[in-house]
Amino acid sequence: MVVACLGAVAAVLAPVEPTATSIGDAFWLAAIAAIVTLAATRAHPIALVTLCGAAGATTTGWAQVLAAVALVIAFGAAFVDLPRPQIGSAIAGALAINAALRAEPVLIGNLATALVVTAGVGAVLVTAYLASGHATRRLVHRTGLIAIAVGALFGGITALTVLVVRGDLERGVELAQAGVRLAADADPDGAADQFGQAQDTLSGGHRWLNQPWLWPALALPVVGPNLDATTQMARAGTDLADSALRVSDVTDPTQLAISGSQIDIEALADAHPHLVDAREQIAAALATIEQVRSPWLLPPLASRIDGFESTLADALPTADTLLQVAEITPPMLGIDGPRTYALLLSTPAETRGLGGFVGNWGLLVADGGRITLERNARIRVLSNHPDRDDRTLSGPADFLERYDRYHPTRFFQNLTASPDFPTVAGAVAELFPQAGTPEIDGVILADPAAIAALVAVVGPVEVPELDQPLTGENTEEFLLHGQYLVDERVDALTALFDGLFDQLDRVELDPQRITSAFAPVVDTDRLMIWSAHPDEAAVLAELGIDGAFPRVEPGQDLLSVRTANANPNKIDVFLQRDIDYEATIDASTGELTATVGIELTNDAVDDPELPGIILGNDDENPRGTNRQWVSVYTPHDLVEMRVDGQTVEAETLPELGVDAHATFVNVPPQGRVEIEMTLRGEVDPDRYRLTWAGQPTVNPDRVRFEVDLGDRTLTLDETTSSDLELAARPQR
Repeated sequence: MVVACLGAVAAVLAPVEPTATSIGDAFWLAAIAAIVTLAATRAHPIALVTLCGAAGATTTGWAQVLAAVALVIAFGAAFVDLPRPQIGSAIAGALAINAALRAEPVLIGNLATALVVTAGVGAVLVTAYLASGHATRRLVHRTGLIAIAVGALFGGITALTVLVVRGDLERGVELAQAGVRLAADADPDGAADQFGQAQDTLSGGHRWLNQPWLWPALALPVVGPNLDATTQMARAGTDLADSALRVSDVTDPTQLAISGSQIDIEALADAHPHLVDAREQIAAALATIEQVRSPWLLPPLASRIDGFESTLADALPTADTLLQVAEITPPMLGIDGPRTYALLLSTPAETRGLGGFVGNWGLLVADGGRITLERNARIRVLSNHPDRDDRTLSGPADFLERYDRYHPTRFFQNLTASPDFPTVAGAVAELFPQAGTPEIDGVILADPAAIAALVAVVGPVEVPELDQPLTGENTEEFLLHGQYLVDERVDALTALFDGLFDQLDRVELDPQRITSAFAPVVDTDRLMIWSAHPDEAAVLAELGIDGAFPRVEPGQDLLSVRTANANPNKIDVFLQRDIDYEATIDASTGELTATVGIELTNDAVDDPELPGIILGNDDENPRGTNRQWVSVYTPHDLVEMRVDGQTVEAETLPELGVDAHATFVNVPPQGRVEIEMTLRGEVDPDRYRLTWAGQPTVNPDRVRFEVDLGDRTLTLDETTSSDLELAARPQR
């Protein structure tokens, strides 16, 4: 009996939680250890050896040492003539059961480990029962019947309750998921309705599961952990639905509407604590999942918990981003004082590395949530400021080295030469005040697609110089091409931008309409925003709206083809780019050999009706010729560059963490030029990822990638201006 008591005390310390309460765990572990220890004194020697072997096979470390000692003692008690062999058997049983209670699914899975240990324990109990007298068997019968009756009573009550609330719980989860989908689809009213129903349904289920008559069931093995997990998940779901409902209420479009260029930043500030709460509820629910995880959970419940965890894990980064946006938006809109933003209006009809040539500029001032257009002029007005020859730019060094030929300190229209908007915006923030503007808090770049999205949001704009208003359907074409056919082009552009902000002063907008209109242009870098304040810039980068050129880790792959008009003219509306990338990677060394094929097609014709600003050229190139400076960004070394089959010397300079290999080409009207490059480098074949950094051109690129990794080939064929990624997934 002393050995049984000691074994029971040791068992209580085992890291096993068969119930949902510490008292229940201690009771059952102590009871199992004591019963097995006493049964070992009567069990068949082979059964005791089986238990010791099962313990040894499912443990590691010092627990396995316990099992080995138990096995030796069991053999000694069975085959050595000892004066009191029962004591040896009891010690072996106590050691074996304590080792078995510390079993780990290292070599075999959870289920197999449980089966092996159960078989060893069962062998001891069955043979001990068969060797016991009538009185002992009767005691076992009575005790077993009482235990079965109690377990059946509370287990039955639990099962019945879970059966009653199961439909509500599943319905509540479905409603909450529907709310998330509607919120993502910019339908806050529908999302609020679904979250409200989910909160009511889940809270009702939680009340049923938390009734006092179910509390004893928490102390039952297997039943307890499953009941506790279901209850805790119902509570977590209720809290999440309640938090989401409150977020939906405070982010109601009627509360956050933009009226007369005025944004209610107080409403945005009011939403912040609710977003904090929502984020905390997601984190709390994930912590609850970790708390209720148990090897005793039934597979259907464990599967649902895994699905719930996956959903929450996906939602947490979004919640973090929303919280960051709520933190930076009020100061960016001038809650703490006026903010001044440089507005650049570019056109890819005359390409630059970032997208297009800057034709117009303006100053936007945000003060107390009100946004006004303070200035609106041609970029040459700023470039020609009296101090134009004294302006200086401190860096970055690679920008100065590559683009000094564009004279960016003198000609601001060429600041977009770099494909990295933070670099461009930093140069704007440094140079514009030297040309007479106030200090710049941020920079916004919009191309014709972004302007067209704004026109679509605020409504048609009347332009006196045009015979029809500009709408969301015709604004982009007008800015890319039609404006150059209008005699009073500058006046028409001024009227368009002034009219846009006049219109904005008179309309009321909701955020979901703005989001829907601008999401496509943000995705293709036709609208970019940068802040001079580092914390705000970091959030804008996470949102993917800062237009940053992608950086790659060592061993990763990157490709970007940037064309820049060198005529200058607005002929790039007729330019089509086809890019083909074929790479072969040695799986053992990571050595890469690649070919980049670039085909530039010029669909322009020498139409006498088109003005020189579209088709004109210098004296060396015929009218309608498209002269391009082609730069290929890659981390790999250039072996050879050929233009129409002829080897050419390429300029190679470092920029943005990779090399830019560049050359000039002339594409004749209704003609094409083919550029082919051979590259050599190294990548990590085990985690290969190719990043394609697209350029926002008038006509989307046709790109094709084919990467041979030896055991598989990665391919991608798209027509797009967006960034793309081709990644090798781990082999299973």
